[in-house]
Amino acid sequence: MNLSRMWTLTKKDIKLTTRESFFVYMITIPVIATIIINMALGDIDAPSNPSMAFYGDEELANILMGKPNIDLTVVDDPYDLMGMVERGEFDGALIRDGGQHLYVWGGSLLNERLLMASTVSESISELEGGEPVVDISSEVLGEEEFSLKVRLIPSMTLFSILISGFILSASLVGEREKKTINALLVSPISTTEIILSKTLFGLFLGVVLGSIILLIYNSFTATLILPFLFLGTVFTVGIGLITGSVMDNITDLIARQKIFNMLLTFPALVILFPQIPQWIAKFFPTYYFIDPILRISQTGAGMGDVWLEMLVIVICDIVVLVLAVKVLKQRMIGRKVSI
Repeated sequence: MNLSRMWTLTKKDIKLTTRESFFVYMITIPVIATIIINMALGDIDAPSNPSMAFYGDEELANILMGKPNIDLTVVDDPYDLMGMVERGEFDGALIRDGGQHLYVWGGSLLNERLLMASTVSESISELEGGEPVVDISSEVLGEEEFSLKVRLIPSMTLFSILISGFILSASLVGEREKKTINALLVSPISTTEIILSKTLFGLFLGVVLGSIILLIYNSFTATLILPFLFLGTVFTVGIGLITGSVMDNITDLIARQKIFNMLLTFPALVILFPQIPQWIAKFFPTYYFIDPILRISQTGAGMGDVWLEMLVIVICDIVVLVLAVKVLKQRMIGRKVSI
């Protein structure tokens, strides 16, 4: 295997893509759509101070009242305080009764939770005259819920990754139609090198485009997002290799790709519409990388929370890539493959 030849083929595909106006148009669609969505929903989801209820000593309440980054409500009776948080009447509640325990609403955003925790820690340290580091026990109450703007993140991320798979498919179909791939097959380049170069091409497009979408949403909040973005792109690249191998022309590819995309994007639609039972999305492989990306970026989920999803998407990637390599090799030696 010659890495130099593989990289040369990959660079060739990248250059050809940037020259084709159709491919450039496809790449810019999710970026432009994401910018428009952010502009349209910016006022709806404009940041505001989290609302927090407090039960405890008056001196700490006075300090918290003076903090400009939270909207504090002091309650005299802690009865049903947790229920109020669970119902979303408050973004959080602090009960200081022999200790300090912070309850946060499941629909609150990660930055709101961090803001409440840091403000409470700072206020207690100010009260006690110590360093601003206080151990606060916290608990999430109610279902994890997200705003419309946040629920659109999986859809746009998945859309951008699927485009990389489609461009890869179209590239394969185009090379077969123009018979440029035949020239490669009679050159010193091996079939494996051709397949790997195409895979690298798809990965480059998907990871870069997906990262841009997440950056526009300000959702690239942890390095753990990158492995899921990579694994998700691997899956769509595998699908792109398969469809690009079996379709005879670009018209056939576009028609079949619509059906595939309906199935692959279904988990994003389930997340977008919480009225749909969320467990249905777990039957689709794309769920296992878009849901972790959403939870990591919005709730601060760690590897301990998403390791099972990572295991599932890795298995899906292996199955799809093995099938893609088998189908593509058969196609390259001239055998007809159909699905």
